[in-house]
Amino acid sequence: MADEPITETTRSWKAPSVFIAVLALILSLVTALISAYTAYRKDIHDRQAELSDLAEKLAELNVLTSDFNKLSRRGVLSKRGYSIARELGESARSPDLMVLAESLIKLYDYAAARKTMEQAINVSQDFFEKLPALRVLANFRIVYGDTEKDRELGDAYYQQAISLADNFKEMPAAEIAYTNGLTHQMWVRSWAKWNCNKSKVHLDQLQYYSNSTNEFNKTGLEHYFTAWQAALTHCVGNQLPFNFYPSIYPSDEPLDPPPPPPPPSGFLLSPEQDNLPSVRKATELGKPLIAPRPGRK
Repeated sequence: MADEPITETTRSWKAPSVFIAVLALILSLVTALISAYTAYRKDIHDRQAELSDLAEKLAELNVLTSDFNKLSRRGVLSKRGYSIARELGESARSPDLMVLAESLIKLYDYAAARKTMEQAINVSQDFFEKLPALRVLANFRIVYGDTEKDRELGDAYYQQAISLADNFKEMPAAEIAYTNGLTHQMWVRSWAKWNCNKSKVHLDQLQYYSNSTNEFNKTGLEHYFTAWQAALTHCVGNQLPFNFYPSIYPSDEPLDPPPPPPPPSGFLLSPEQDNLPSVRKATELGKPLIAPRPGRK
């Protein structure tokens, strides 16, 4: 085969200075890309840290209060948190979004709250993040729904929560039953505002799962069942007045007679807000809303 003719182009590639210049250009481009990606990841991390910090502060402020300064601070922090959450998109953390959504509901910013809860479901990393996010959005859709279709969406989210637990193979059957019983307890509460008959359907399911779990968990579910069974006898026009709502964390005492109505003034906890316990509130009371992670106490 005849040798290829040497041209000016081939001579330039064989020149050491040209070759080194090309390598330097490639190296500088790679370095620039790595630096840009590192800066991008750092920015995400910083925003995640800021949102987590805001969520911690909001959890402190989400407790019932009539202090104007705290209410005003909640509004400022919630607005900032919502802005960061939208910027982070899929990089936001579900637990932080749940606290933010609760605060937005208490500020009556329902559109932002709904978007935040939907985002919390989409970014959830595991069963223990997705289940509470589904429950809270389900309750929100039913309680705050303007139409029957909205409330049907709430039912669909609750059903997703039930299916999620049923398919979680790492959890013993008794713990799945306990978890589903708690889901139906929330389902009872959600519908009590609109339709006591539908609440009673889920009350029957609560009793079913109570009988399907172990003795330790059965006691807690039976308390819920007894409290709601007594409460639903006070429905008026197929709707339950708020002053007959049992506590989310019922005591050993039966709910008969019902609790007195709330005072006529001040900041009151609505049934909608009462069904959205903050992470801090649930932790302080020591009442888990789902079964513990396997292998953990």
